[in-house]
Parts: sequence; structure tokens; C-alpha cells
Amino acid sequence: MPLRSQIPSMTRASHTAARPSALLQFSILGYVGIVLVASLYPFTGGRVPEMPWLVTQFTEWPRYYTYTDMVMNVMAYLPFGLLLTLWLGMRMRMMPAASYAVVTAALFSLLVEVVQAGMPTRVPSGLDVFCNATGALIGAWITLLSGTRPRGAGPVARWRAQAIIPGAAGDAMIVLLVLWVVMQFKPDHWLFALGDVRHLSLSPDHPSLPDGYRTFEMAVAAAGTAALAGAVGFVTPGRRWPWFALLLLSGLVLRSLASLLFFRTGTLVQWMTPGNLAGLALGLLLAAGILRQGIRVAGLAGVAATVILAMLVNAAPTAELAHPLPVELWRQSHLRSVAGAAQALAVLWPALAVWTTLTARTFAR
Repeated sequence: MPLRSQIPSMTRASHTAARPSALLQFSILGYVGIVLVASLYPFTGGRVPEMPWLVTQFTEWPRYYTYTDMVMNVMAYLPFGLLLTLWLGMRMRMMPAASYAVVTAALFSLLVEVVQAGMPTRVPSGLDVFCNATGALIGAWITLLSGTRPRGAGPVARWRAQAIIPGAAGDAMIVLLVLWVVMQFKPDHWLFALGDVRHLSLSPDHPSLPDGYRTFEMAVAAAGTAALAGAVGFVTPGRRWPWFALLLLSGLVLRSLASLLFFRTGTLVQWMTPGNLAGLALGLLLAAGILRQGIRVAGLAGVAATVILAMLVNAAPTAELAHPLPVELWRQSHLRSVAGAAQALAVLWPALAVWTTLTARTFAR
């Protein structure tokens, strides 16, 4: 039986006519989560800022800034403005939706900056709010100028109807798979390691590694690759290998960039240790079997691999966790925040993926 026919009680027409997709809402929630964690990382300290100082920070030009920071602040909120405009456009005309989206993004940025004022590792700035609002404005303009509409048979809607399982679980898993790629941009030697609740610091002190480390490293990489295959096999019944390959290669590219940026002696191929390469090869063999299965079997295999991955990572002795030697606690503050967000979100990803899979309509019957 072809894999595409394994979606229970679903035809192309009935899928398209189903309730509106929640993909946009989940995308906004996922992006807000990334922005919040990146903006508030490393979550240290807590103080009540003095009002005169706070007013000065928001009304005067900052003493220290870089054009790189300004560009990154603009780019960080560009997708936010785009997604908010599309979501609000489902409830009103596009021009008012774009206006409300920019105002909402600006207020959200202001709220985040006020919270940062209570953190000793952060310095709030009115310039950041301006750059964030500018990014949201550009995102809203892109939506308006492109003529994109949140309803109708656009290319994203057609792809969603044809390639992804119906229901909120499919929408949520798409967002989780995108987050999986983002989470590879973190300072860690281990390949595809997720669910580590013990090591959120960028600069832990790690002793030398024991002899059995390579075997453990291989097991983690294999389980991580199998978990990705299970998630892909669950969310799409059709052509799975292209999507699996795209996500896997994107994750490896981000891991290579992280290796180059976060290590004192970093190179793009620093993650290519014997343990990781052996685990990747074993994981690809497991993926080949998982991606040939039906939705339920692939989903359950992904759940099992995700649980095993989290258990392996958290059961390992501290000495076996090969974190990098970070660049002097960090010249590139924004990239450090993004890496911190990736590391923090990696703690939640296994639980979210397992819950999304097991509560889907496919398993509820």
C-alpha cells in the first residue's frame, strides 16, 4: 500500500476543506519563544531598576552599540512582523493588520527591554526597541507588497494540504522540526543531543573524558538521527527522504557554524569525531527503516528514539559531556543569546515532540 494512502479517512478534498490550519499560530508561538529566551538568556540575577536610570536608557542614545547589533535586532523581528500580519489578516483587512502587527511587535520589544532592565547581564536600550520595530515594519511591508493572503489556496496552504497529516499535531510538528534545526546552533560536541536538563551553561568546567566516551557519543548521535526520522515519518506520509535530508543537512550546517564560532580552536568540521560519524552512520541505517514505515509505526519509533536520547544524555556522567571551550564569554553577545536560546529550547524539545505525537488523532482512535 502506498504511504500516501495511509492517512486515515482523508482525501485531498476533505483535507483542504478541514478546519483552518493552526500552522500560523504555532509558528508565532515558536518564534515568540525563541525571541524571549534569546532576549532574556542567561536568566541570571534579578533587581528592580531605578526609574530615572530606566528613562535615561530609553530616551538617550546608547553609549555602546555596533552596527552589527542594530542589523541583528532588525532581522530578529522581521519574521515576527510578517507572521503577525498574516495572522491578524485572518480577522481584518491586511493594511490594518500590518499596522496592528507593527504596534504589537514594538510593545512586545519594549516589554522585553523593561524585563532586561532587571537583569545584571543585560542593558536595555531604546535603540533596540526602534530597531526591533523597524524589523517588524519591514516584515509587514513584505507581506503587503507580496500580496500574500492568510486564506485561500496559496502555495503554503497547498503544500500543507497535500504533504502533511491533518490536524493540529501536523502543524505543531512542522514548527518543532524547524526548531530542531535551530537548536543545532549550540556549543556542544555531541551531535543532535537534546533533553539535557543539567548543562545549560556556555562555560561549564569539565574534567577529562573516560575511555568509554566514544561509544556513548555514538549512541547519542544515532538516537538523535532516529528521533528526527521518526518525527519526519510521523508528520508526512508522502515523500519523506527529501525532507529528512533537508532537515539533517541544515542541522549539520548550523552545527558546523557553531563549532567554528564557539570554540577557541574551532573549525567547521570539529564536530566530525569518530563517535559522531559512527553514530550518524548508524542513525541513517535506523532512519532508512523508520521512513519506510506507516505513520503510526514511524511516530512510535520516533517517540522511542527521543526518550532513549533524553535518557542517554541525562544518564551520562558529567565527565562524558564534551562541551567546548568557549570564546572568552563572548564577544558576539547576540550570537551568544541565540546559542543560549537553542540550548534552553533543546531541554523542552523531547517532551514537546513526544506529547505532540502521542496526542495526535492518529493515535487517539
